[in-house]
Amino acid sequence: MFKRPEIVDLTSATPPPSHPSPRRFKVPSPTKRKVRFPKSRSKRQEDWISDEEPYAADAEKPFRLSEIISSTPEQLKTPARKVTRLQHTKDAEIRRLKEKLREKDAEMNKMKAYMQEVQEAQRAAIGVLEQVLQWKRGRDAAIIKLEAFSKTIEDGPRELS
Repeated sequence: MFKRPEIVDLTSATPPPSHPSPRRFKVPSPTKRKVRFPKSRSKRQEDWISDEEPYAADAEKPFRLSEIISSTPEQLKTPARKVTRLQHTKDAEIRRLKEKLREKDAEMNKMKAYMQEVQEAQRAAIGVLEQVLQWKRGRDAAIIKLEAFSKTIEDGPRELS
């Protein structure tokens, strides 16, 4: 095939294009990037997707660009329906784990309340024991005083004389 030679105007200040024909090559804009879609979509077709576009064109389900960027290669190899199923199972697992965490928190709160009741009961028991001990000391002191008094009564008249 014969190519026509390009005519370059030497008076212009712009340099000649770096590639032969602008129709042949797609020059990406700085706001666009190349994204590969799953195999299920027409044999590894590559599309140009803008960051401003909310959805990428997909036959099964529109992908959000952020989902494509954050997804793993294994997810991109699976069809979109399977990816959404995986996402639903992940969401269900997260909900289940959060529910377990709430149950554990409720159980911990019950245990804390029980421990506070036990501590209050221990404090009350210690108070009662202290009162009993004081009473016993007082009783022992009273017994000692009574014994001393009885001795003085028995020994009193003899010592006076």
